[in-house]
Amino acid sequence: MEAKCSQSPAFLFGHLPLFPQDCFYHRSQMLVRVFAVALRYIQFACIYSAIWDLFAFIILTPSIILVELFIFLPYNQLIQSFLRVVKCKMKKALIILVCFSILASLFACTHEAEENPASDFEYEFSPSNESALITKYIGKSKNVVIPSKIEGRTVTALKSVSVNSENGDMQGAFQNTDVETVVIPETIKAIGSNAFKNCTALTTVTIKPHSELYSIDRGVFENCFSLKEINIEDAEKLKMIEARAFYNCEAIESMILPRALETIGTEAFANCLSLKSITLPPEVEMDIDFSRFYNLPSLEEIKFEEGWQTISGYMFFALTSDVNITIPSSVKSMGVNTIKNEGTMKITFLGDCPELLGGNAFDGDVTIYYDADTKGWDTTPLKDAHTCIPN
Repeated sequence: MEAKCSQSPAFLFGHLPLFPQDCFYHRSQMLVRVFAVALRYIQFACIYSAIWDLFAFIILTPSIILVELFIFLPYNQLIQSFLRVVKCKMKKALIILVCFSILASLFACTHEAEENPASDFEYEFSPSNESALITKYIGKSKNVVIPSKIEGRTVTALKSVSVNSENGDMQGAFQNTDVETVVIPETIKAIGSNAFKNCTALTTVTIKPHSELYSIDRGVFENCFSLKEINIEDAEKLKMIEARAFYNCEAIESMILPRALETIGTEAFANCLSLKSITLPPEVEMDIDFSRFYNLPSLEEIKFEEGWQTISGYMFFALTSDVNITIPSSVKSMGVNTIKNEGTMKITFLGDCPELLGGNAFDGDVTIYYDADTKGWDTTPLKDAHTCIPN
């Protein structure tokens, strides 16, 4: 008597056509269908993993389509079913992907690094009792998110504390700690002297958007040898960077100073040994000072933003690398020895030749590029001292 194969479980394959004519063939179909169902379960599980779009869409979904169509369906239904299944699968895939992306975005937004508790800090309140001033970090975490409020009061400053009234020594809030990353809230208006001085493990400082930061005082990041990333350009209200603020920050490679900046103190960026690029805003008061940008051996690019009127003398001193410099069209005059460099300098002027105040503006091996349609280049002393090439 001929054996008959049992029907496939309806709860697994009720929506798929069967081929009961041959027992061996039917059993083969059953095995393939079990494989397809297994793929489905793996596919659904991948929705909850970080590799959904890489694994489920690229590998599993095409596999399921091929298994269901090319094995289960008769040839005369292939084309029609293929289009129907692909349309259905892609709709589901698109909906799942959109939902997954939205959920992932929400998860990222709601799972920002939490602020450190108030117990991680010593602090005091302002005379008006409306704001909090952090005076010392006493926590253990190496990754610090400074709170924007303490006891309901807005945190507005990292305050330094006097440790020697005779010589004016100040102890910074994080000075000599082993912190590695710090997030500064938008509420901070002032970072006091030596705030992060000698934090040799500090690598990243993040200033939150819409920052109220107004001043970075003396020696704030002095001797932060590992500091490589700080988004100082996002501190749009920053007016002052005081003396030695970034002194010996040997790992920083790029510095874009905010346009509101007005003051750069003595030795503020001296000995930044890895600094390759610096962009200077037009409102900075740059009187003669040999030391602001002293000893930057890796410097490759200096960019003066549009708006500069006069570039004073002795601004960059003791450079040794080959540097590209951009002078905006707004510059009308330049001081003596604005840039002194033992390496080569390629200087591009975007406007008319500036007036020279007191002598040659550049000291070193200089090639000047200028627009042939601009004025003043035929009679400038710069042509006698350097190679000048019209564009």
